[in-house]
Amino acid sequence: MSRLKTTNAEDGRILILSLGVALLAMTLIVVTLVSSIFYLEHKRLRFLADQVASFAATRPRPAHYFAGQEKPAIEETQVYMRAHKALDSAQEEELRGLRDIQLKDLRVDGPQGQVYVVLQAVADIPLVPEVLQQWAGGIDIEVSAVSHGYGRSGRS
Repeated sequence: MSRLKTTNAEDGRILILSLGVALLAMTLIVVTLVSSIFYLEHKRLRFLADQVASFAATRPRPAHYFAGQEKPAIEETQVYMRAHKALDSAQEEELRGLRDIQLKDLRVDGPQGQVYVVLQAVADIPLVPEVLQQWAGGIDIEVSAVSHGYGRSGRS
């Protein structure tokens, strides 16, 4: 008995279709993974901006607060110094995946009002080896935060 091999016009098409579906599924997984990582990097930078704004808007010695005295105005030079100190003291492991973090804008609105902070950073592209990161560039991320000084007017 001999087996006859018959060829059909549709032989191999299922294999190509299966490979196409597998490639599409893998692409969707990678896109979801990369967008999730960028979301987390954005959230991490926003947390840092909140920290910088909060630290810049507070005063180190609130003795007048406990004495019931009028609160002093926020001094811009002190705000700038505290913001840069907060940015410099950020832990490196908290900011992994972010590089070139810069304080793009820092404004004080009113003598006892709000402190606006805008941070800019570059997020590394995930799934690219570290050796190729310098040529791959990255995604620019910019976030802003607002913090109120604790003594906007009168007693709080």
